[in-house]
Amino acid sequence: PKQNEEKYKLYRKPIPLALLSLSFPDHTKRASTIIPLGRPSNVSSNASSDTNQSSNVSNTTSAAALQDKSGHPIAFVHLGKQSSGPMTLYAPTIAFRKQWADRIEGQRKTLVEKHNVFHVHATSERFFSSFDNKVNCIAVFDKGRSFVLGGDKGVYFKSEMNGNEPVRVLTMDKVSQIDVIQASNLILVLADKILYAYSLDTLRSNESGIKRGRKISSHVSFFKVGKICGSDGVEKTLVCFVRNNAMTSTIRALEPSETTEAKKKHKHFGHFIRSKNEALKVYKDLYIP
Repeated sequence: PKQNEEKYKLYRKPIPLALLSLSFPDHTKRASTIIPLGRPSNVSSNASSDTNQSSNVSNTTSAAALQDKSGHPIAFVHLGKQSSGPMTLYAPTIAFRKQWADRIEGQRKTLVEKHNVFHVHATSERFFSSFDNKVNCIAVFDKGRSFVLGGDKGVYFKSEMNGNEPVRVLTMDKVSQIDVIQASNLILVLADKILYAYSLDTLRSNESGIKRGRKISSHVSFFKVGKICGSDGVEKTLVCFVRNNAMTSTIRALEPSETTEAKKKHKHFGHFIRSKNEALKVYKDLYIP
């Protein structure tokens, strides 16, 4: 190196941009231009600390060009199991630090967007609260144009046609799971370990009578809606749930019985919950001792 010149080299593997996190720690005066967090400085107090940073993370400082001993820190963190702790660099000015941070963040976002599998869209930012009305589950239907959310205080409905905020359609506590079987015109709700079935028309009407659902089972840990191929080669939709008691656990599979033709036939009676045998029928029980 040239006379009166400090040079620091970081012997560490590069951090992938997708796993890089930036932050601005509290301002602390340092004599050195690059100091790993938690490691004491061995540089004398009269050394220069202004920084002229290069793009390959090496840092070369000319003492003749530096007068101010204060620095503005940028902390770099490698997210994930390969992380070896934060690395703090110091910029001579706040504007210089912001320029570095903006450039790095811009490159990171560009790289991440190229590999995005899906785009995140905020449906509601202020309606729910993590303190007294947390969202626990969501189900999407109507080709993604509508969805229902289960929260600590009930079931909420939102579509592209009903405004900006969700509307509460069912009042109940501790909704932990929810699903929609659109072909059968059913909503399944698990609240406080009780599984209920409601008509999908519950979301589209303000009538009090339609809010009445049917209790399917109590002591339910969870449920799952899926499809199987029957022995006749026809695909079937099943609702499976686990019910526990003191002696055994039972896995019960229910089959929604209403088809598209039945919905058309009973379209004038869609506002009423169907009878027990018509809405869901037992397909099979499995017992676990």
